Amino acid sequence: MKKKKNILRSHVLEWKGCYQMSTQEKKWIEAFRLGVVPKNLPPSLQILYDNVFTQISRDLKELSDDGGIVRWICGPYGSGKTLLSKQIQQFAKRNGFVTSSFSLSDGLKLHHLDHWYYGTLHHLSAQINMQEVKSFHELFNQWIQSLRSQDNVEDSTKLIKEMLENLNFHHHSFSHALNQYIRARLQKDIALATACASWLSGEREVPQHIKEKLEVKGSVSKENSLEFFQGFMTLIKWLSFRGMVLIIDEAELLLRARSDLRQRAYENIRQMIDWVYDGTLPNLSIIWLTTPELLENQEKGISTYDALAQRIQLLDWQKRENIHSSSCILSLHQIGEKEIDTLANEIVSIYCTGYSFSCPVQPKSIGNWALLHLKQDGVVHPFLTVRRFVQQMIKILDIIRENPTQRYYQTELERSSYNGTHLFTNK
Repeated sequence: MKKKKNILRSHVLEWKGCYQMSTQEKKWIEAFRLGVVPKNLPPSLQILYDNVFTQISRDLKELSDDGGIVRWICGPYGSGKTLLSKQIQQFAKRNGFVTSSFSLSDGLKLHHLDHWYYGTLHHLSAQINMQEVKSFHELFNQWIQSLRSQDNVEDSTKLIKEMLENLNFHHHSFSHALNQYIRARLQKDIALATACASWLSGEREVPQHIKEKLEVKGSVSKENSLEFFQGFMTLIKWLSFRGMVLIIDEAELLLRARSDLRQRAYENIRQMIDWVYDGTLPNLSIIWLTTPELLENQEKGISTYDALAQRIQLLDWQKRENIHSSSCILSLHQIGEKEIDTLANEIVSIYCTGYSFSCPVQPKSIGNWALLHLKQDGVVHPFLTVRRFVQQMIKILDIIRENPTQRYYQTELERSSYNGTHLFTNK
């Protein structure tokens, strides 16, 4: 009887694993159907814009102990910038970096450096022992747990003391609050530790009586945000990370800001670039995602702030001169024929797994049917975006799955090129 139970349990676990896998695949398709890039990017889709990804991954691998990089990734809406940024973020985490990724659409204002710090600390993500951590609290708690598991208490105490002394060099309040946080964690005072983590993360709404208990004053401001940044960057090195990769999306939204605020934002961007390269903020890398408009607009764009334009080699990019793989600005071009077919294979595979569905034609034909419909809508290959292509494929797969008796899409469709345009013929 016991053997039968074990057999039954193994079948249940096998079914549960298949169900979880298909549920995950279905979630990915649901996100792509809406034009949204899922947080946990399917590994099979980490294939696009290999030249840009290869360059940035090489940059991160080759960083010196205190080094950092700044890169701008430029491409039109729907070109796959966010998809690429997820790929970069996952690579960075696998290679020992803390990451932070936020969008200017979140309401963060770059004309205040304290908003940079707040946004960075509230969008943290890292990988520790193959586990995902997503907050300052989780990040530091892992380190505390490792210290508590050590047999030699004196060594752990000495390590904490050395770290706090090093941090105190940058910002006394940061070091002191961290000391209070460590004590609260070791004493299992979760409420106090959480409040302390909030203050360290830039929260302004920490009650006064809590700050008195923590023996700290004020909060992160534009005047002291650099010291907090330095304190945090020093801290993550003590936690045995290689550094931090900060990804800021939708930078083109700066064009909507009031003129004076936009110029202050440009000044702060220029200042952050200088701090990365002059060693003020060691181990920090910043990757910007933007549409071409921010780089091309002569009235509101970066070209209105000469110092920043020079830092990112904007004139070379505008003239398409001296452009190479290590240029500050990396452009995403339209996807090529090879990428179209690879993307079609991966999307059809994910769709079929998620919906337990058998596609009656080859994935390449689904991609060709999608291209044909987009062409009929006036979207030709030079202006094709990843988002539109994926959404059109999913629409066709939905039609086939929900209408199994209709024959329209159930024939193979071949693609050829002539004078820069696609031609299609039924096989």
